[in-house]
Amino acid sequence: MSKRSPISLDVKLQVVKRCLKQDSNPHYEAKQLGIDKETVKDWIRKYEAEGYEGLKESKAWKTYSHELKQTAIRDVLSGKYSIREATSQHHISSKSVLTNWISKYTCGKEIKPTRKGTVHMNKGRKTTFEERIEIVQYTLANQLDYQKSMKKYDVSYQQVYAWVRKYQSGSEEALRERRGRSRPEEELDETERLKLRIKELEARNEFLEMENAFEKKVGRDPAKKYTLTLVRHVDLYQAIQELHTEKGYAIIALCQLAKVARSAYYKWLKWKPSNRELEQLSLAKEVKLRYDKRKGILGYRQMRLQLNRKLKKKYNKKRYYRIMRALGLKAVIRRKRPNYVRASETHNAENVMNREFQAAAPNMKWCTDVTELKYGNGRKSYLSAIIDVYDNAVVSWVLSPSNNNKLVMDTVKKAYRGKRGITPLLHSDRGFQYTSHEYNRLKKKYGFTKSMSRVSRCLDNQPIERFWGTFKAESFYLKKHDTYDEVLEDVRNYIHYYNNYRYTERLNGLSPHEYGKVA
Repeated sequence: MSKRSPISLDVKLQVVKRCLKQDSNPHYEAKQLGIDKETVKDWIRKYEAEGYEGLKESKAWKTYSHELKQTAIRDVLSGKYSIREATSQHHISSKSVLTNWISKYTCGKEIKPTRKGTVHMNKGRKTTFEERIEIVQYTLANQLDYQKSMKKYDVSYQQVYAWVRKYQSGSEEALRERRGRSRPEEELDETERLKLRIKELEARNEFLEMENAFEKKVGRDPAKKYTLTLVRHVDLYQAIQELHTEKGYAIIALCQLAKVARSAYYKWLKWKPSNRELEQLSLAKEVKLRYDKRKGILGYRQMRLQLNRKLKKKYNKKRYYRIMRALGLKAVIRRKRPNYVRASETHNAENVMNREFQAAAPNMKWCTDVTELKYGNGRKSYLSAIIDVYDNAVVSWVLSPSNNNKLVMDTVKKAYRGKRGITPLLHSDRGFQYTSHEYNRLKKKYGFTKSMSRVSRCLDNQPIERFWGTFKAESFYLKKHDTYDEVLEDVRNYIHYYNNYRYTERLNGLSPHEYGKVA
């Protein structure tokens, strides 16, 4: 029986009449209804052949004789009529019905006449084991006449068909009803509840183990990975295959975890690389050889220029980029600097110092800053210091491999060690450490006054900037530092020399500590 049309009989009649009066045409009407124009033409043909009754949809199977079926099939295969024309000429219910006959005929199947009478579609009902055996045996004895069995025993077609299939594939035991009601938790005793809980925990643990194993295979975000194959989700499929083989996890559970269709996974198992993918793999080998030959100095742009000339190809640089990403190859020179998220300046201050770099006594005005010291093969360390404007003495300093809040806070705490009752004006730039909540809490704790340089005005913090220049020119740039400990030793020795033995004319020929003691 064909699928019921959602369009009412009255609408069909109005459409047909408009087309016959030439007030409209099938193409326009079909577009308005969202259907194929050939469907509207079918309505017109049926109306012309059978009138109003031709537009009605049959609620029962329409019977066709063996001769009518053979005639309709021959008319189409001989080219006398098209399928649509033959459907109209022989008053067949739909084009799909005739198509099905032709398909059976061309496959060598027997064309049988349609059974007379309407098909009874009984509702399914509950049956006993003995009834099911009797129904199956009756059906088999009558050459699998399911219609006859469903009429006699008042069961549905689907039930009879399923029982016969089960019986043929197994035995009488396959017809037993194995479904049962799961008891609710309230009806379980303490032992059964405990077993149920253990079973749930075991299932949960197994899922978590599978999830962790899967994440180790593909990473947290597999969508950002590059592969040499053109097949999507190939890394997911490989992980599913490996975990199923190694740990025995179910394919369906792994596919659900990976959010891929099980059919897609099985299709991938039979996949063979295309010519383009073979070309991609060949190019990847050339890329790896060239990269190793040039000791890793080639980026994807240089790789493209050199290999395109060698291979006499015109591959795009994006292709080389994807291949190098998939192979994990990066140029060892000119690494791209990371993008840092600019922190919001929470606690700012005005430039209270205002370049007045004179003080009447020690611990009245301090300047602080952080500078970068490189060592080894591009490694970095960071030096934070506080200098007293009165005598240019280094009050405190801290060296760290990380430029973070702790570096600055430790420098301030060290400066206040052994000092009580001082409230200096502490000047800095607008770095993220100095505008942080933590630095502001230290201000409240120790009572110093904050002062900050204007944006892009490094000379507002001239005393500490001058000290950085002096230290680097007189000590740091004069030797090569291979390790962090060598940098630490250099900083410690120079600051000791600077505070105690570096004499300046501005301090009357005294060192900073000597000048401070005189005061």
